[in-house]
Amino acid sequence: MRTHTDALQGDKLHDMQEDGSDWGNFFPRHHILIAFESQEQAGITHDALTRARVESVRSISDQEMISASQHGLDTAGLVAAMGSSLRMVELHNKLAREGCHFLLVKAESDDDTDRVMDIVRQRPFRLAQKYHRFIIQTLH
Repeated sequence: MRTHTDALQGDKLHDMQEDGSDWGNFFPRHHILIAFESQEQAGITHDALTRARVESVRSISDQEMISASQHGLDTAGLVAAMGSSLRMVELHNKLAREGCHFLLVKAESDDDTDRVMDIVRQRPFRLAQKYHRFIIQTLH
């Protein structure tokens, strides 16, 4: 895998839609969203993932997540409101308001997911979610 640290940095979070999303809310298919208690914990994990040559890792500050998640909550369509992803966006907003910082990591295959989570599990994290075609999987 080649390294693309913060390759998604220019994209706005609320614009991350892909086929299979719920049409109207944040749904970064083939990515893992991880919440950490602090910017420092997120940064240490970001560095570890980069050293392991993980393909794409994006840092998301608490303020960026608040802005993006609030936008998603304010503009969610009917399909998004009926699905589980809107509840996840509410959770992301809550965690960000508590000061959590996030990483968004590309992980297309199960092997990629296992590799990322082996690194993430080396330090405390509040939440890890993998976005599949139609479901959001909580990772431990």
